[in-house]
Amino acid sequence: MKIRLMNLVMVIFVSFIIDGKVHAAELGGVKLNDTETVAGKTLVLNGIGLRTATVLKVKVYVMGMYLEAKSKDAEDIINSPQKKRIIQHYVRDIKREKLIGGWEDSFKSNNDNMAAIEKEFKTFLSYIADVKKGEPYIFDFIDDRVEL
Repeated sequence: MKIRLMNLVMVIFVSFIIDGKVHAAELGGVKLNDTETVAGKTLVLNGIGLRTATVLKVKVYVMGMYLEAKSKDAEDIINSPQKKRIIQHYVRDIKREKLIGGWEDSFKSNNDNMAAIEKEFKTFLSYIADVKKGEPYIFDFIDDRVEL
């Protein structure tokens, strides 16, 4: 079940951002590094995107995806054992309840069997807290686990 939840998290991120041509980047006033280090591996910035919400296109966060080797192949990214990092850099204050609602919507729209991951998903949601403008959420995908 843990692997299934990890893969679903990756599906959500990968469906949001794949580029392959990005170098050090700035978007929405947020600058992301060329590289990040995860578990002793140097990862390169693979893509960057801006998440907006509502019909008003309110800016929520800038997200960057780091991989050991750049790729445009979503299937390869999701299934690869390589180390990965996702950084969500929030550009506004957001309450925990709103964040949880967003995660629930994303998981439900990308998974037809929530019952299979319900326990792990509830554990994941227990780590979610209010965020302040400028705070990052960092997800490191290392072997068979995700570190937040």
